[in-house]
Amino acid sequence: MLLKRLGWMALLGCTLQALAQPGDPADAQARVPRAEVPKALGAYRRLDEAPATPWREANEQVLRSGGWRAYAREAAQPAAPASAASAASAASTASAPRGADSP
Repeated sequence: MLLKRLGWMALLGCTLQALAQPGDPADAQARVPRAEVPKALGAYRRLDEAPATPWREANEQVLRSGGWRAYAREAAQPAAPASAASAASAASTASAPRGADSP
């Protein structure tokens, strides 16, 4: 019984594979499956813009956080070295003499 089912399944698989074969490319009358082209912006979702903060409130927020100097200190902090070679070059740069314009 099991062998009979496997035989039928194999025959069905061969039949489906034969049906899935494309037609003769030289035959202008051959049926061709319709091409499904995904839309480039099909999954696009518009992001709602955040409301603009009034300029006085934005300035007060910067003042509360430490002003422009706080942002400058944050930007001046060195990034973590990616490798031992980077750490060695950072150490040699840190031990170099400072110029007259350095604090």
